[in-house]
Amino acid sequence: MKRERITLSSTHVDLHGMKMSKEALEDAAKIVNSDRNPRLGLEHDMSYPPLGRITDAEVIKGQDGEYYLVGYREYFDERKQTKLEDNSLLYIEYFKNGGKPFTEGKPEMVDKIQISADPVNFENMEEMESLVEEIHEASELEFSKQHLLRKSHIPDPEMVIKLTGILAVGIGIIASKVTEKTGEAIGDDVAKFYKLVRASVVGMVQRAIPKLRPITFIFEIHEEQIIVELLIKSNNPDFVVGAFNKDKVDTIKQKVESSKDIFGAEKIQFMYNENEKWELTYMLTENGATIGTKKSFDRRDVAFQELVNKMIERNNNTDNGSS
Repeated sequence: MKRERITLSSTHVDLHGMKMSKEALEDAAKIVNSDRNPRLGLEHDMSYPPLGRITDAEVIKGQDGEYYLVGYREYFDERKQTKLEDNSLLYIEYFKNGGKPFTEGKPEMVDKIQISADPVNFENMEEMESLVEEIHEASELEFSKQHLLRKSHIPDPEMVIKLTGILAVGIGIIASKVTEKTGEAIGDDVAKFYKLVRASVVGMVQRAIPKLRPITFIFEIHEEQIIVELLIKSNNPDFVVGAFNKDKVDTIKQKVESSKDIFGAEKIQFMYNENEKWELTYMLTENGATIGTKKSFDRRDVAFQELVNKMIERNNNTDNGSS
């Protein structure tokens, strides 16, 4: 297994003028060392399956007097093939020595819609607050707002919207459940949800930076035993709203149930493709494995190699400049 010791964070002021406290680093170390591991991701892009996991974190004091959160990134060391019930081919990446489930695979029950965005994708906090207000006025839906902290230098714009289970039932993403709301009330919420989605896309296109970059929208549904993640990359409000047509989301419901039973999936992601269909990308299992399509793994591996090449080129330029 490939294993590398890295610095995860520190008490230095970062590119966005933010500074982590020693206590915050210690809390982060506890999360890494808990019964779940954070993913080893790629460029903060959730459409890529994980490369592995982060383990064995500790906080140390550097010679400069600052504190550093260090840990190990470990890459999957095994891959095999499997199939879905419809005979479509999937790959499983896992660790020979077994693994813990991923941190992100633990559901958090949501009783109100949550909308999250990264402050660095806006000129200032006022712009972000104005977007939130626009979404509220357009949809008339109650929601809470959160901040995404991706610790990257002006990453592509992204918005995460967590849905309640009742709303997910109304849209048709998950199976029906007992609810105190009437069908008419749920239908009203669904109509407001479509308005929320449209306002979110329009607002992000107008206000988010960097401009003219693809915007990622992630819709999450947290059930008792599984998280469903729906990912759309688009700047077109009609395209994003159209993704939630009942006929289109029906295939999601079927695959969620079978993936949970057959593979022990804790989290399953679907991406809305250029053919206007939801396609499975990957799922995370209760034993820390990743199961995904060849297409999703190929996309990740190409992006990873491009990143490695950029780092090699940057190092070569630095060496040539200092000689």
